Amino acid sequence: MVLQTSSSQCDTQSRRSKVVLLAGSARVCNQYNQLTTVTVLLDTGSELSFIEESFAEELDLTVTDQTNLIIAFFGSPEPIMRTCKISHIQLCDAAGTFHNLRLHRNEFLTSAVKQADLDQNDIAFIESLNVKLSLPVTQSTLHPKILLGCDYLWNFVETTGQHQLPSGLRLIPTKFGFIISGRQQETVTNETSVFMIQTWGTDTPATEKEVWDRYWSFESTGTEEYKGPQKTELQQINEKVLHDFRETIQWRKDGYYVRLPWKQGHPPLPDNKAIALRRLEKVLDMYRNDTDVLTQYDNISTRKA
Repeated sequence: MVLQTSSSQCDTQSRRSKVVLLAGSARVCNQYNQLTTVTVLLDTGSELSFIEESFAEELDLTVTDQTNLIIAFFGSPEPIMRTCKISHIQLCDAAGTFHNLRLHRNEFLTSAVKQADLDQNDIAFIESLNVKLSLPVTQSTLHPKILLGCDYLWNFVETTGQHQLPSGLRLIPTKFGFIISGRQQETVTNETSVFMIQTWGTDTPATEKEVWDRYWSFESTGTEEYKGPQKTELQQINEKVLHDFRETIQWRKDGYYVRLPWKQGHPPLPDNKAIALRRLEKVLDMYRNDTDVLTQYDNISTRKA
């Protein structure tokens, strides 16, 4: 009788809501007045504006000031207090106008942001408006390096000209171009693990109950069964450990010696003498003609003896 467990994956699909955040594309100047394209996240829940520390270093921005803040960014586990450096940056919008921004530098801004999944009706509607999107629709995942909070955000959002797409998403006009935002449904694939028990090697087919009984007995091999509630079981274990402790504890010149409790009824452990002897013979065959190595082995063995 051989019992084995195997697993397989069963995929199911479900629908859930996805919130598409306000994210657009802009250009920024480094210390040498060279322009670099960057993804900007517009966050109405943030009071201040930030730039990712690694991106600020890449632009070689000068630190002009620093301040202590308690911050909690989207995707971060909990609010933290830290000292943030401050740098100024020149940000260029879609019209080519430069804006001087005072940004706080931080190691982490936000986790990856997903773009909207547009269907053919949405795409056709956008084309009919003849408007320019800030980001290409083919880019599904975004990694913003700059976060604009309420201190600058409304300087870049236009107050008129919004449109609603056939899917219900909003087309928001900004100085970075039109940005898609809102809530939409997405299909999610869920992986479910299915575990099966297989038996073979027996002439008589077992009933389902017998298979499960054998499975659980196989799982509990080497464990001792305790009848009664968990409190009684723990009490029995504690009493046995305390009894073994009192029976085996010894006082010697260098301190107390106590034997660890061994598993009851466990077969004797092999000493692996045959394996060790075989390895020694192979080492001897390897260095049989190398008298220098054999002499070193002999000297070490003599000193240890």
